[in-house]
Amino acid sequence: MGILSGCTQYNFDDTGLANGKHDMTMWEYFKGDSYNWDSLCVMTERAGLVSLFQGTSQYGKNITFFGPTNNSIRRYLYDNNMERVSDIPVADCRKFILNSVLPNKRVMLDDFKEGVKSSDASTPIGKGGETVEMASGNQLWIYTFRESYNSDRGKYKLPFVSTRIQGVAGTNPINYELSGVKADNQEQAQLFMKLYKEGKISVTGGLIVVTQDAAQQLPNGRYQLSIKVYNEDHEAVLENIFKVVVTDDKLLVD
Repeated sequence: MGILSGCTQYNFDDTGLANGKHDMTMWEYFKGDSYNWDSLCVMTERAGLVSLFQGTSQYGKNITFFGPTNNSIRRYLYDNNMERVSDIPVADCRKFILNSVLPNKRVMLDDFKEGVKSSDASTPIGKGGETVEMASGNQLWIYTFRESYNSDRGKYKLPFVSTRIQGVAGTNPINYELSGVKADNQEQAQLFMKLYKEGKISVTGGLIVVTQDAAQQLPNGRYQLSIKVYNEDHEAVLENIFKVVVTDDKLLVD
């Protein structure tokens, strides 16, 4: 059994496989998601590479970008004893970005060739895959692989955990509880609420946590959750804020 969850009004419109197609430029996409990309936007502006993500640069309209999110850039700052993106030299910002861009070529996930990483630390390139030249001129070996999504989850009875609700602010402590459930039918919605009341499903710190026991009892289907958010002085109900999808299909991680 597989189970997916998404925050429908904040991070995701739906769950499952991303279609990889958006009716906008990369730059518009990055600017519209500050939670993941605002550090990259600062780096891009410092490097003078905004046109790269607008599709008007020498690197072509169609590019493939192995984008570093805010978490990756924060790690880079930490590893290099820096505090903010503005501390990164302009030349390094440019190199950082161009090392991540495959120019004049739009590649989707299924286009990448399967491969196996090397077990020899002195030989980083393994078998299969493909070597490409990045916008910086450096060579990059790319490969893809597949493995079972639930290979260890069932073995260790690990729960399914959603993304955290974004955009909720207020005086701590902020409390969360499940306010309502919509499902394919009333019986499924009632079962979801029953499992919640039994503690097999919980709302903890803005995260939806579904235990393996609950996942085994839930029929396949889509469950839309409304969450009550409250503190000592205020409360609000976020209608249909999470979507949980339960399926028997085997999930793959690429």
